[in-house]
Amino acid sequence: MRSLLGYGDRLSVCAGERIGFHVSTRAGELAYQADVVRLGSAVDRPLGPGIEETPVPGAPVFRGLARYERIDRGARAIVPTSPALAGLASFSAQIEIWPTKPGSREQALFGTWDAAARAGFALFLAADGSASVRLGDGRGAFAEHATGVPLRALEWARISVVFDARAGTLRLVQAPFADGAGARASTRRVEVRTALRTIEHGSAARPLVFAAWRAGHDARGPLFAAHFDGKLEAPRLAGDALEDADLEAIATPTPPASLLARLVGAWDLGRAPEGRRIFDLSPNALHGTLENLPLRGVTGRRWDASRHDPRLGAEHHAAIHFHADDVYDAGWPRAFELAVPREWRSGLYAVRLQLDGRTVDHLPFFVTPPRGEARAKLAFLAPTATYLAYANLLPPHTYAAVLAGRGGELDAELLAAEQEFGGGCYHTHDDGSGIHHSSWLRPLLSLRPQRDPWGLNADSLLLRFLDAIGLDYDVITDHQLHEEGTALLSRYRAVLTGTHPEYDTTRMLDALEAWLAAGGRLFYAGANGFYWRIALSHQWPAALELRRAEDGTRTWEARPGEYHHAWTGELGGLWRRIGRPPNRLVGTGFCAQGFLDGRPYRLLPAARDPRAAWIFDGVAGDEIGAFGPLGGAACEEIDRTDDVLGTPPHALRLASASGFGPDMLKTKEEFLYMAPLDPQDPHVRADLVFFETPKGGAVFSTGSIAWAGSLPYANHRNEIARISENVLRRFLDPTPFPAPDPATGPPQTSGCD
Repeated sequence: MRSLLGYGDRLSVCAGERIGFHVSTRAGELAYQADVVRLGSAVDRPLGPGIEETPVPGAPVFRGLARYERIDRGARAIVPTSPALAGLASFSAQIEIWPTKPGSREQALFGTWDAAARAGFALFLAADGSASVRLGDGRGAFAEHATGVPLRALEWARISVVFDARAGTLRLVQAPFADGAGARASTRRVEVRTALRTIEHGSAARPLVFAAWRAGHDARGPLFAAHFDGKLEAPRLAGDALEDADLEAIATPTPPASLLARLVGAWDLGRAPEGRRIFDLSPNALHGTLENLPLRGVTGRRWDASRHDPRLGAEHHAAIHFHADDVYDAGWPRAFELAVPREWRSGLYAVRLQLDGRTVDHLPFFVTPPRGEARAKLAFLAPTATYLAYANLLPPHTYAAVLAGRGGELDAELLAAEQEFGGGCYHTHDDGSGIHHSSWLRPLLSLRPQRDPWGLNADSLLLRFLDAIGLDYDVITDHQLHEEGTALLSRYRAVLTGTHPEYDTTRMLDALEAWLAAGGRLFYAGANGFYWRIALSHQWPAALELRRAEDGTRTWEARPGEYHHAWTGELGGLWRRIGRPPNRLVGTGFCAQGFLDGRPYRLLPAARDPRAAWIFDGVAGDEIGAFGPLGGAACEEIDRTDDVLGTPPHALRLASASGFGPDMLKTKEEFLYMAPLDPQDPHVRADLVFFETPKGGAVFSTGSIAWAGSLPYANHRNEIARISENVLRRFLDPTPFPAPDPATGPPQTSGCD
């Protein structure tokens, strides 16, 4: 791993505003400097033109001393110190849990325990996975008891502890709730009773912590340990020793008022799942705050498969899923801040971290126009949501080449990054559940210049191309599009997408559709776009939420009953399955993926149609794109037309690439039953498509992520670059595109065979 690295506190900044940067080192203390460059190509050789960077005249140079900064990992909830939590002698604590990794280590459920002071109380799972309780007064008095019977993973259980200081007794109960008659036959309730002298565990006011416990302090603040992996529901705390009937009564989602009045706290973990707070139902109103973005909108102990939308039965989704490796904000202190002048051109920039004049890390960011302004008629729409989804993931080209025995090696730094800094939405948590959130407030080593034309790096080739042909452009981002909607797009005559705009919110799609209907021109420069629905939230502004519901190419799937986003309530999954396939928007949709052997396109008769012949001005022959880092302009992930899925009836299928190798696999949603691979499958193809939209607008779709990788060939003097320039210049021409004559009849598009 590199000795010095960092991250920015956002992925883009408006000209005239500020962006902060955070730096850490593993090498004690290092004196470093940081300068600002404008990035051209971010794809290193041999798969790209090489990394190109130009120092920005007049940009400041920062100098600092880097120290090691820990990563704050592990989700938890904190209820602040309160008089209601102090002075507890006798107490009853109860919680329902669904552990995912019992028996791996100590895992806190909830309590006031401070491990450094050895004071307070904790209800937790012991290292053997059994329910346990710990008490201490911070002056040497200490007690710990466990049931000694490990809990089962993925099975609900209610854990209760009753400490009667007056009688000197402690009672610990572990009651499982197995699913199915067979499982219930092999479960049993366990109760442990013991004599215990009074321990002043509650004499001092301490915060109440769920899913972790306090473990001391450092210069940055409190430290936490023993993070829990699994779901928690219905935590309850009373200031006296409750009987079994009362323990049962307070476990209900809404305990009776007479019991609530006796409780110190009764927390509803399912309420307001879009937010950062947990709510106490008791008169004490001991509300808490969530840290490090646990998963909400999940099924709880009372879920019976009759409710799948949390809004239709809150008692079925009254839990929170915590993970020991959750991370929202790494928490590093700000090392320096860059004030971006208003006059800076929009584009892709990076802060270079340097040691002794040698660059050891790049921290990329986009500069967008001043807020509310446009400086060009063309916008490049950076797919920042997709960048987040792929955070700290190995590029697929490298992975595919290694699996195929074609040389290369896996990037050890990226493999380690997922473990240290947290994964993206293609990874799973340590407990096996999918990572539903991804945040930019941490090092993202996938967002660095590298050899693979993928994600940000591939998109840099589009911006490099625009600079090479002299077209002015602004960069705008997915996150800005979600925030501003059609108002943002309305400032531009044409929009160029990134190579892989896979992850989109409803507001993003709504804005694009409305803008196209109003006459916008969209150049879709990739494939597998507009594929997954995601959610964004003002409460967690640096992150996205993803629910991988049924179907789709994915590395994990959401659990049953958890297909709806907590932040919006919307059903997650593929836009195609939700009812808004990308074919309706851009004419094509994802059909196959393969990362080893590219193919050229062959022109089809529609390429000679007068409506589109201008696209091929200066292009000779019927084959285009027989070059590029992967051997052809059609590769990686590819799109095709489909009448049934909504490709407009007047769309022109101008060219198509087919005949791919056996690594080009059809996507799961493209077939209904298992069948042998067919290398000649007519549905495995990349289609080049053009069609007009209302009010003089138009759409051009390339059908391949690899299109951008072919642009630099022969210094942009090639037919892929020529076609791209022809389309962009015509899209910037204000002359309206005439609507096709319906009397001529629509041409064949997908040949939906």
